[in-house]
Amino acid sequence: MLLLVSITTIYVSIVLLMKLAEIKRNNKIQILRSSQYYVRLRNLLEDCTIVNNAYSIMRVEIKSGNTKGFYHFSIRFLDLGKYVIEPAIISLESVEQHVKAFYQSEVERLNGHDLRTVVETAMDKTHALRLEIQEEQDSYFFRELFNGRSFPSRKFYITSPFENYASSGGAYIFDPDDWKIDGDDAIFMGILEFESDYQEMVPYLIKETAEKLFSNVKVTIFSDGCSISGLY
Repeated sequence: MLLLVSITTIYVSIVLLMKLAEIKRNNKIQILRSSQYYVRLRNLLEDCTIVNNAYSIMRVEIKSGNTKGFYHFSIRFLDLGKYVIEPAIISLESVEQHVKAFYQSEVERLNGHDLRTVVETAMDKTHALRLEIQEEQDSYFFRELFNGRSFPSRKFYITSPFENYASSGGAYIFDPDDWKIDGDDAIFMGILEFESDYQEMVPYLIKETAEKLFSNVKVTIFSDGCSISGLY
């Protein structure tokens, strides 16, 4: 009888400890979900829900960085590098030669005016031309990525690989900080920030969020982050 009571007591204690641990974990997740940083995670995953199946997402990986509270993420898109980004890079490289020629023609056209005025006018017109070209390429990229649908009021967290083309004066046609081409695929990369005091709960928050947004998603949690697949 005493043995039975002891076993029951131990069992109840274990159940209570597990329940308390679950409550504590859920409280920490709730704190993370209420923070300003959660918005970017959710919006980033929501972007993934509207990606064109032709360039479907093979995998999302989120791993903790060297600084506490920061996570590096990468999203791998099937065939996007070969069929969308690489042709666009080639096109932009070709167009950029014409843009440079346009700048030179503007300088020559204004020959005889004040040198500073000539340079500023030519640069302003050339920058406007590059902006127009970039907007066309950005629009093309998102049409392909989102299967022709447009969302004019939405701020995308997935950015265009060409968004620095105009601001860099044509020097950066492709953005290697946020994008990488790997074989036929393309990988979008970035950083997420979370409350550092609850860092151990971040993978569970990501799992919970992904499972709400995707019907067949698979989330694998490991020591320094998690991997998400089946995003459809």
